[in-house]
Amino acid sequence: MNEPEPGEHTIGSLGWSDLAELARCGQEYE
Repeated sequence: MNEPEPGEHTIGSLGWSDLAELARCGQEYE
């Protein structure tokens, strides 16, 4: 795994990834 960049994974790698996934899914569904 790559080292988390400062300010990139403040919420946690999994949480941040989930948010990104939900954002993409939301745009597709809308």
